[in-house]
Amino acid sequence: MLNPGNASTPVRTPEDILRWVRQTLHQQFRLDPRTVTPEANLFTDLGLDSIDEVELAQHMQEYTGRRLQPDEFRLMYTVQDVVDCVQAMMSA
Repeated sequence: MLNPGNASTPVRTPEDILRWVRQTLHQQFRLDPRTVTPEANLFTDLGLDSIDEVELAQHMQEYTGRRLQPDEFRLMYTVQDVVDCVQAMMSA
């Protein structure tokens, strides 16, 4: 299925995005995908730091083809926040 706003961008479900987040965190930060749950805190549970957060934001921008706004960036604390933000970026 394609995103009606952009004919070349496939629509992704929250489950698809969560799979992408798990895969990205595993590949980039060597995190066990089983620990990457929607309620996991990026910092206290998964051990990311601010530099990791910037790298994750870059991956989000590459994945969506959209720029992440600074106010969105500061609101990401949990894996679900990342999923929600990616979904919002894709529908913008």
